[in-house]
Amino acid sequence: VAILNDATGTLVQGARLDPTAAVGLILGTGSNACYIEQIDRVEYWTEREGWLRDGYREVIIDMECGGFGDNGVIDWAKTKYDLSLDRESLFPHSYTFEKLFGGKFLGDIVRRVLLDLAQNGLVFDGKVTEQLRTVESFTAADVSA
Repeated sequence: VAILNDATGTLVQGARLDPTAAVGLILGTGSNACYIEQIDRVEYWTEREGWLRDGYREVIIDMECGGFGDNGVIDWAKTKYDLSLDRESLFPHSYTFEKLFGGKFLGDIVRRVLLDLAQNGLVFDGKVTEQLRTVESFTAADVSA
């Protein structure tokens, strides 16, 4: 039995098909990336010396980059729609990067934009429907078809 993170599994399969593959990238419902790193460049790994002694030279680093920006470094890129989605989410100020484009959030971002435009009379003759008012009533499939 093997249990793998989706990005890691993507890299392992990619490397099986093409030995020069060095990055696994997931851009879907969520987002994540991993890459192959030289073990001797991984500073804070307590078991590093044992792996080197056993002859291993590379390791896969899972970046869990969906949380990039949780410290505010990309706040400049957030719109009012991103901010409201984050504020009302299950985990505010977490999974920042993922919330900007992940499939789990994309539909609701579009819904928020359309709601704002309708409330300002710019689309739908200013009519605001129940679906526009309902959080998560739009999915990524709805807005990308």
